[in-house]
Amino acid sequence: NPSYTLRRIFPTKEERDGYYYGYSNEGLWPLSHIAYTRPVFFDSDWQMYKKMNQKFADAVLEEVGSNKAFVWIQDFHLALVAKYLKEANRPNLITSIFWHIPWPNPEVFRICPQKNEILEGLLACDLIGFQIRYHCDNFLGAVDRELESRIDREKMSITYQNKETRVRPFPISFDF
Repeated sequence: NPSYTLRRIFPTKEERDGYYYGYSNEGLWPLSHIAYTRPVFFDSDWQMYKKMNQKFADAVLEEVGSNKAFVWIQDFHLALVAKYLKEANRPNLITSIFWHIPWPNPEVFRICPQKNEILEGLLACDLIGFQIRYHCDNFLGAVDRELESRIDREKMSITYQNKETRVRPFPISFDF
């Protein structure tokens, strides 16, 4: 009898424009889809992206308190949430993200000015899910080129800063 509590966060127009329409949809979306539209990365949008990811993380921390919780993060709009949760030093949290869009090949991903911050944000998760194995392989390749880490391709895991993150394909999404 699974259940959950829904808590909504209502961004201002400025937050929505920078975080959602700006960084997420003008930068990460075309980058990940290797679209023929050049990705746009404005520092102001990146600052808003970070601010909104922190807002989501703060809301999770407030809701969970000291209870043990599995936090399932949804999609590329929230790539930094797990990092902010881990920085709060809450060992009661297990984090996972499902990245619903493609992960580009490492050569394409390298043009993202905040590539290391995005990778570090995702690697704060205990589990990262992608639609297909090819996207998992692209992610492992991006981490391999950008961050000093230990990658175990057989286990499909990455150890970064003494923390292991598993990477898996889930063709539709996680089975709740």
